[in-house]
Amino acid sequence: MSELTGNAVKVSILQSLASATLPSVQDSAGTEYGRFCRAFVNFNGSSASIRASFNVSSISRNSTGNYTVNCSPSLPDANYTVVACGAPTATPTTCQRWPAAVGTLASDSVRILTPNDGTTGASLGDFALVNVTIFR
Repeated sequence: MSELTGNAVKVSILQSLASATLPSVQDSAGTEYGRFCRAFVNFNGSSASIRASFNVSSISRNSTGNYTVNCSPSLPDANYTVVACGAPTATPTTCQRWPAAVGTLASDSVRILTPNDGTTGASLGDFALVNVTIFR
């Protein structure tokens, strides 16, 4: 990996997406302050069709509002953070985006649940737009 250094921040430049080590943001002393997104996906919940993705191989629609996001390559372990949200329409306004519940985490997949009315106690429903982002 190469490095780009300036203003006391060092950023490692990724040379190959096949590399297990993603770029990180570090100060001039080498203290790590963050990493880039490991995986993301934007998909249609009704058909489980992917619109855009990075390091996501497929979506499995287990049942209404219940999906498995399959990652490839796999993450090192299941100790990662997931941010998920969605909307009943494919072109929502900002206030129409609802949080999605995150279920089981595995190194190669994560379960996502989309509540019918945007609350975690509600029945599940297929969102026209589902966004999932994974950080580690």
